[in-house]
This record gives sequence, C-alpha cells and structure tokens, in this order.
Amino acid sequence: MQAEHNLSHSGYSPVSGPLALPHKHSDYHRISVSVGGITCGFAPKDWRSMIKQADENLYQAKAQGRNKAICTVEQGSQPQ
Repeated sequence: MQAEHNLSHSGYSPVSGPLALPHKHSDYHRISVSVGGITCGFAPKDWRSMIKQADENLYQAKAQGRNKAICTVEQGSQPQ
C-alpha cells in the first residue's frame, strides 16, 4: 500500500528561513528547490521501481511550482 504526502501543504518549505539564499540570475531572486522521494520501512526486492517512483515524484513536485516536495510512503509489512 502506498500513501503520498505533499509536504508543501503541511507548511513545510525546503528553502525557507535561513536557507533562503539569493540568486541574482533568477526571476524569483532566491534559490528554489523541488524534491521527490520515497520512504520504505523495509528493504524492497525491487529498488528500480522505488527509484522510478521517487523520480516521478520529483517531476510532479516540479510541475507544482517552486519549493515543492512530494514523498511516497510505502506502507505494509516486510516482504518475505
């Protein structure tokens, strides 16, 4: 079972506060970041599918705008 969390909706901003670094060549005037990730409470049998999911999460975060983070949480029991 998978659950997806958009960290941006929880008020989390990966580059806020003291990390808001200036970027003179950006229209936004500071560095922004997009993050895609996946967590799993056990060692998966198929690492490639996890990497693919994290990559898809990254592109989804980028599509939503600046300073977004999308993380999929793999839930369930450890594979046997």
